[in-house]
Amino acid sequence: MMSRIFMIVGSAVLFVCSPCDKAGAVSAEVAKKCEAAVVAAFPPRVPSDPTAGSVKGNVRDQRAYFNECIKNGGTPPSDKK
Repeated sequence: MMSRIFMIVGSAVLFVCSPCDKAGAVSAEVAKKCEAAVVAAFPPRVPSDPTAGSVKGNVRDQRAYFNECIKNGGTPPSDKK
């Protein structure tokens, strides 16, 4: 009886966690390329102060641009701005 419970719980854990290992991590190289693309596409207002904001776009725009770049494997999306 107890072994059957362990089998059911174990199967449930494997079923729930099986998609967990399929998501790949972003490589550092791709992240660096995308970060450089974000800085180029959204230049800071004050070159020495990144907290001063961006000349064009806001943080949401930058995040969307970065995420699109990550989806493209490090290739920046076309500038629509």
